Amino acid sequence: MIGRHTCTWNIVFLGAALALIETCKAGYLSGEKKVDGSGKNVLVFGGNGFMGASTVQGLIQDGYSVTIVNRGNWYWDSRYRIKPHVHSIICDRKKPLRGCKELLDKLEGLKLHAVVDFSAYGPYEVQQAISTLTAKNVGMYVYISSDSVYEVCIKNHDGPSVETDAVRPTDEDIREEMSSKDSYGNRKLQGEEVLSESVQQGGFPYVALRLPDVVGPRDSTYRWWIYQLWIRMNDYVDKTISLPRYLNNYPMSLVYVEDVAKVILNIIALDESRFETIKNEAFNLAHPETLTLNQLFDGIRERTIDSKFNYTLDESNNAIYLFPSVKKGPINVTKAELHLNWNPTPWETVFSQTVKFYEDVMIEPGYGQQRTEIINILAREIIYENRSLFYKGIQELYNLDLGFHDIKDEL
Repeated sequence: MIGRHTCTWNIVFLGAALALIETCKAGYLSGEKKVDGSGKNVLVFGGNGFMGASTVQGLIQDGYSVTIVNRGNWYWDSRYRIKPHVHSIICDRKKPLRGCKELLDKLEGLKLHAVVDFSAYGPYEVQQAISTLTAKNVGMYVYISSDSVYEVCIKNHDGPSVETDAVRPTDEDIREEMSSKDSYGNRKLQGEEVLSESVQQGGFPYVALRLPDVVGPRDSTYRWWIYQLWIRMNDYVDKTISLPRYLNNYPMSLVYVEDVAKVILNIIALDESRFETIKNEAFNLAHPETLTLNQLFDGIRERTIDSKFNYTLDESNNAIYLFPSVKKGPINVTKAELHLNWNPTPWETVFSQTVKFYEDVMIEPGYGQQRTEIINILAREIIYENRSLFYKGIQELYNLDLGFHDIKDEL
């Protein structure tokens, strides 16, 4: 378990130093010998967020020349970890890419070894990329898709979803009904469909990676961190985590952010003949060992508190839960294991690294914004009935001065 923090930090912003230390650690993911990407250009749409920054850090370390295109926001420590090492172009994917002059100037005559698209949430963004990029100048296009695509398709078996299950209903009424119930899954599948149609017309080759809920350090959704801090407050507040009964011991697919980065780097490093064997295909990526919410809670508890921790089964339809985001169950990763050398990080390591990261950022300088946001989320949305005790627990556990003294619940 993690003991109480007793050290006091001066309020000094050390984000750049912390990022430099992390970037210089030997070996990006596992100490493996890295490929030589020097002289090769990679364009990344996104690249500043949860998954994108991890991938871009690996590309930088492998020596690629990286250009990232996003709206100019820098999440967590990406301003120090990523920004100084890439060519950053500000564009809004909701607007035509041809209106982004800096991007067009950069692309003029540029041969792109690979394009990685983290920020296309539907067919419009994908079509814009296709119409802006010259097919002959793009070696491969890696599209980050989602297991939500299966939510808009009819599944004819009870096992984990396989890639061939992503087929829309032939009945138009059923198709429309399913698409309307999960607009995210519908848009992601439309993105895949646009890529497939483009290939048939001579477009660049692609690989679509269908991801379940992603976990790990620097998650901007804060989902894992919310659960972790909620569990950490077990000895201070009387607010038990509720688990919807229908999710009790329900298996779900998750994937570790660093494993996603690793497989993208491996795909980009493939030679032409090897890439031929996987191009224009979709792959499920998830840890082969499913977890339940029960196991997620227990894994966090074992690494954070000594006391007994209970969660209640909630019969209502309004129970709070943050995982999973899909309803059709886990996904099958056999195809990725066979063709992508998919061998994810053991859960023991995932839990240890992720829990440690979120505990560390509760006290490390440079993460004040994230600390404020997570504390406010729990105080306002979850533990509002025990707010004063919650603040007291935060101050005692992490030796943080929140500026509160005699805090009243109604404040």
